[in-house]
Amino acid sequence: MSDAAMPAVGCPEFDPFQAHRNDPYPLFAQMRERFPVAPNQTLGGVQLVTRYDDIERIASDPETYSSVGSLPVPVASNVPEVIAALPEFATDPDVASGVEVDGTRHERMRTTIQRAYRGPRVSALAADVEQHANALLDRIAGDGQADLLAAYAHPLVSRATSMLLGVPEDYHDRYEIWAHSMAAILTPTVPVEQKLQAARQLHDYQAFALEWRDQRRTSPTDDVFSTFAAGEGGEAEPLQDNELLYAMLLHWVAGYDTTRNGILSTLHLMLRHPGLWERATDPREAEHIAEEALRFEAPHRGLMRVTTKPVTISGTDLPAGTPLLLMFASANRDEHVFPNADQFVVDRPNAKQHVAFGKGPHLCPGATMARYEIRTAARVAATRLPKATLVGDPEWRPDYFFRGLTELRVTW
Repeated sequence: MSDAAMPAVGCPEFDPFQAHRNDPYPLFAQMRERFPVAPNQTLGGVQLVTRYDDIERIASDPETYSSVGSLPVPVASNVPEVIAALPEFATDPDVASGVEVDGTRHERMRTTIQRAYRGPRVSALAADVEQHANALLDRIAGDGQADLLAAYAHPLVSRATSMLLGVPEDYHDRYEIWAHSMAAILTPTVPVEQKLQAARQLHDYQAFALEWRDQRRTSPTDDVFSTFAAGEGGEAEPLQDNELLYAMLLHWVAGYDTTRNGILSTLHLMLRHPGLWERATDPREAEHIAEEALRFEAPHRGLMRVTTKPVTISGTDLPAGTPLLLMFASANRDEHVFPNADQFVVDRPNAKQHVAFGKGPHLCPGATMARYEIRTAARVAATRLPKATLVGDPEWRPDYFFRGLTELRVTW
């Protein structure tokens, strides 16, 4: 690194597990101003990119900032003991879910993925999401208090994610365990013993998924898995077997964690700001509130890129092969794009410019579904629990990939 990188010297280390778990935003503001590109050892020796314009440019230029290798596959990110315990599909060094590939392979996978998440398929689930939201609140309405994570956001999003993907209903609970087992395998900070337990769970998943694949290739249904497994004629090619098994786990994790966190953050902000809970009973207001909440509290920490050649980002020179973490939450608080960025402004005219779902060719394919779930959950909760009041000040999860609350306790 050249002298141009020296401004990063003295930058506080971003630590989402302890020091900056609850409120990282003052540090992000300092970094955008003085250290827009900064090394970070807590997250594995990456360079954190914090300014909106830099992140937008990087996310839109896969030739210079590649996704290949941006999310290490299981065999590249674990000790031999864990690798030996993994099922066959997870030991493929070339396995991919779509987020960590570029070029022609990404084009092939992205075409199939976009087809799988097409609008009409998402719209068909709308009635079920609203019906289930009301049913969940029916169960707790007479209790006078609840944790809206355990009683509402978790079961709502878990069911919706599984239904969109096409997971058979009697496998919903097991599938959640399998998906989070893969997340544990991919998370550097998870202890080896926990990873070994997760690897054992994935053998059951592989057996189930291969049988499921055969069924869907013979008799496809209207869901994501069928499109991934069988393709759709000339519209989309089927994914390769290892891609299919890997993608179905990572897509569940991404769809569930991002949306659950988005719902909790939205409800939390509604409860903290006088008048918003009542306003959210209006569908249009609920949509605006949810969109600003996605900007204000990005539920996903960010995506990785790797430089393919020497680059200069905001005055910092970096060599080829440098891993970058694009900090979505920092970009969404960039004052140069969002005036008064640290204020929650429901009617913010450019709220949808946020990068909570990424940017460029790797934009989250499930963004439409996530947005629908978040605004529906907000509207139904505000309508059914008009006297809801926040209890205490909830903590944020110490998490490598995502940002979300540990609980959301309310009374009414």
